[in-house]
This record gives sequence, C-alpha cells and structure tokens, in this order.
Amino acid sequence: NGNLTIRVVGSAMSSAAVILQAGDVRELTPNSSVMYHPGTSGLESTPTPESETMWRFWKQMNKRCDDIVHERMVRSSGRNISATQFRTIVIRGLVGIGSKAVALGLADYVIGEYSNEI
Repeated sequence: NGNLTIRVVGSAMSSAAVILQAGDVRELTPNSSVMYHPGTSGLESTPTPESETMWRFWKQMNKRCDDIVHERMVRSSGRNISATQFRTIVIRGLVGIGSKAVALGLADYVIGEYSNEI
C-alpha cells in the first residue's frame, strides 16, 4: 500500500518543510521545529539576460512550493486560510515547534505526547 511516514528529529526548515508535506504521516519529536519562508534565488544581484529566465523559473518554483505547503496546511488544520493570508504569514516566517506545528497543519502529530512512543 506504500504509506510514507516522515519523522522530523530536530528541524525541518525551508525546503525540508516542503518535503515533509509529501508524507502520508508527518510526525515530530517533541522539540522538533518546522519553518517555512519565501525562497530566495540570489538572482536579485545578477542583472544579466540569463537571469530573467532564471528569475521566472524561480518564481514558478516558489509558487509551487507555497501551493504544496498551503494546501496541506489547510487540509490538516481545517482552517480556511486564503492564499493571500498564507503569503502574509509566510513572509514573516511560518514557524511551529512541536504541537504548535501540528496546530498550524504543518505536521500530523508529536510522538511521545499522546502515546508511549519516544
């Protein structure tokens, strides 16, 4: 059946927070943190013809990552967060530690808080 469980031990930051969303089950250890923020490309300081194409690509990738995190967050938390609200939250940096990450919809549960697991 192929269920994928992803366990965060420590931190899932930036693109690791996007990868975490791929799990069928997303679990954290009690002090683990999840942080998602707008990506940066480094292209802002390279005004070349090639950078225009790369900038468009980077914007598309950022939007896709935002869509992945936003969709899973809404589905998991049950909160109706618009794309605009999500973007406003993300610009400030979306951070959750332990059960706060679960409440935000970034993970499914914290192991050890509700069972005898580690």
